[in-house]
Amino acid sequence: HDSHAMEFMELTSLSEGGSSVVLLDAEVVMKTQAQVAVYECEEATTMPEGILQITSHRICWLREDRQAAFSLSLQRVAHFAPFDARFNWRRASPKLDVYVLSPAGTREERFLRFSFRNGGRDDMLTELTKAISVGAWKRVAEESSKRTPAVDRERHGVGISGLIRKAESESRERDDTLAEAFTSLDSLMALAQPLVVLSRRLAAAADNGDELGKHNDLQVAMLQIGIANPVTKDAAGQMFHEELARQLADFSEQQLAASPGNMITLPDLYCVFNRARGTELISPDDLVRACSLFERLGLQVRMRRFPSGVLVVQSSRESDEHLSKKLLAHIRQHGPQSALQVSLGLGMAVSLAREQLLTAESLGFLCRDESIEGLVFYPNEFPSFNLMEHVVR
Repeated sequence: HDSHAMEFMELTSLSEGGSSVVLLDAEVVMKTQAQVAVYECEEATTMPEGILQITSHRICWLREDRQAAFSLSLQRVAHFAPFDARFNWRRASPKLDVYVLSPAGTREERFLRFSFRNGGRDDMLTELTKAISVGAWKRVAEESSKRTPAVDRERHGVGISGLIRKAESESRERDDTLAEAFTSLDSLMALAQPLVVLSRRLAAAADNGDELGKHNDLQVAMLQIGIANPVTKDAAGQMFHEELARQLADFSEQQLAASPGNMITLPDLYCVFNRARGTELISPDDLVRACSLFERLGLQVRMRRFPSGVLVVQSSRESDEHLSKKLLAHIRQHGPQSALQVSLGLGMAVSLAREQLLTAESLGFLCRDESIEGLVFYPNEFPSFNLMEHVVR
């Protein structure tokens, strides 16, 4: 029911945070533009305005509410051209026509028209031209068919010596790819997709205990690139903070799963997120602005400020009562605890442990003993205490 125009495009899965479609291997988002309407040829569709993304492999269109997404493979694009209305051109939105290859045996000319209600057509046209000229979607197929097992046997031989030569050859190819990519910005852009795939393979090799690349500082650096397709201001434009919030939410969920209490302080998140982004660093202000959009966008995490001023990101599904019960169980098992002891026992920052203890106290789960030795928390037994049972008669 979404539109007749979507016959040209395939229904596509969205990432959990909705920052983009689920990307293919070696696929990267090149440009994002909001407030783009879709036409089938010259007929307006029933689809509302949405978000257009140009990737290295596809043209993607996302509904504004992120409830659905559609994509058109670049290999199905016959040609494309800007369209400007002949009449009333001053008020008309700039448009881009993308012509789709007709089915075999037909001469029907079919095209999708994208109307840019908030500008940005020329930038999208530039990125689409780049994507088509690079032809990244072709590279995967070419590389997979470049060698056959017979060719490999002929090239490397058989037996143990053949396996050793093959491993050495693959290692040299990896080194050559890394070295060539970092010689200049132009070559880096041209080899962006292979580098993404290579970084994932190196990370997988490290996870499996493989010694591959540990002697090479450049390969070690590649292992630290945890986000293959970081949102950038150049690609996202006016939507940068919204798209950053969605990507940050996806990333935070992975971090929170390994964090006690499903909570991480903003300084800690800033460090691990920037490390995962590699060279595409963001400022502290960008991080705070993105985190402040979590709840408005209906994402799975939220930013919270404790009374002391400590800022954290936590799962939207986690409640203070649930966290307080966890702390109560920990203290019942290990005895009275200070913030430092909880920090060491649960593996969290001291500031975070203190805030969670104070929250549990305010909810009545814990009570305090404050002395010259410091602040220590005990299980709060006062609600169940019956004074009459202890009165001496």
